[in-house]
Amino acid sequence: MTCLRLLALTIAFICASSAATADDFSRRCPAGSYLTGFEGTAGAWIDTIRILCAHWDAKREKFDESIKIREMAGRSNGGNWTQAYCPDQWVVAGNYQPNFVWGDDEDVPVLHSIEFNCRPLDDNRFEPRTFGSTSSEAERFEYEPSIPPTCDEAFQGLFATGIFGTRRRFVEGLGFKCDAAP
Repeated sequence: MTCLRLLALTIAFICASSAATADDFSRRCPAGSYLTGFEGTAGAWIDTIRILCAHWDAKREKFDESIKIREMAGRSNGGNWTQAYCPDQWVVAGNYQPNFVWGDDEDVPVLHSIEFNCRPLDDNRFEPRTFGSTSSEAERFEYEPSIPPTCDEAFQGLFATGIFGTRRRFVEGLGFKCDAAP
C-alpha cells in the first residue's frame, strides 16, 4: 500500500492500494458556498458519501439553506443511511481525521468514518462531529494511522469547500478542498 500526502490549496491524506480499477472523485460546493456536512450510506465502513453545502449571503451576513450535491462517491448498494451536519450557521473547518479499516479485500483499505470539526466563521469555537460507520463489527478491523494536515492549520483562515478521493465499490481515500472565508 502507498500513502501520499498532497498539499497545495487542496489538502488530503489518501491511502491507495497498488491494485487496479480505482478511480478518483471530486465534489465541490458551488462558488461562495462552504461544506456543512455529509450524507450517505455506511455498514461496517462508508459505502457512499455526498456533501452538503451552504451559500454565504454577504448582504445578510449569514448562510442560506443547505445545498445537496446530488452525486455520490462510492458505488456500493449496501449500508444504512447516515448523516452528520454542522449546527446552523457553522461550517466544516479545522482538524479532520479519516479513519481507515481493511475491507473485504485485505489489500484495500476503505474509509470507516470521518471525524471532523464545525465552527462558525466569526470565532474559533469548535464542535466535533463524526460521519460514517458506527458498526461494532468494525472494531475487529485494523485501523490505518493517518493524521493529515488540516484546512485551518495548514493555511490559516481556510474552510472546507469540497472533498476528493479515490473509490472502487467503496470510498477508499478522502481529502478536503479548502478556500478562504468570505
